[in-house]
Amino acid sequence: MNLARLRPLLLDLIAFLGTAAAAVVLRWEVRELVWGLWLSSLVIGYATIVLSIGRQYWFTKEPAVKGEFHGAARVVVRLLTIFLGLFALAFFTVHFGGFHLGHGAFLNQFFPVTPADGSDVFAYLGALPTIVALGWPMVFGSAISSRNDLMNADSDAGMMRPYLNVVRMHLLIFVFAGAAAANLDQRWLYLIVLLFYFFPFREVRRLLTGS
Repeated sequence: MNLARLRPLLLDLIAFLGTAAAAVVLRWEVRELVWGLWLSSLVIGYATIVLSIGRQYWFTKEPAVKGEFHGAARVVVRLLTIFLGLFALAFFTVHFGGFHLGHGAFLNQFFPVTPADGSDVFAYLGALPTIVALGWPMVFGSAISSRNDLMNADSDAGMMRPYLNVVRMHLLIFVFAGAAAANLDQRWLYLIVLLFYFFPFREVRRLLTGS
């Protein structure tokens, strides 16, 4: 069998099995899973957006402002393109970052990393080192499973896919909240998250169908 066809599947299996091993070895509970998802969505999503903006505005031979320009006009167009890229970066930093800022405040009420007394809903930001310590294995696994988005980010995928992942994270958190309320065995939560996020269903289907 062609090794090149197997490589994507092997990388996805590494992300899946590596994250599963981390969950077992580090004895993750629901809190670790939830904050790992939040951190992964923020880091991988923002990285995808930055790469997409860079490729669209700064490191491309096709300028965002179309047309033939020469001399001083070419310099002006280049500066304008850089400015548009900086504006897009600032906008998505505030917009995408704002999603996660509010989302983190919501999460801290149900899965606190700091006392959730309601007096300061953003107090969890002071516990970012703890969140990183809890969630870095999932970020690492997400980086492997999202490698195509990171390496081939274009304007559409780069801007929209991170937001789709936010929606997916929202849905999973509702599952977590319901499972915690029902005292569901946490091993089922591991299975849901790891299958939903990391198991390479697409690569397995592609391998089986030969497409």
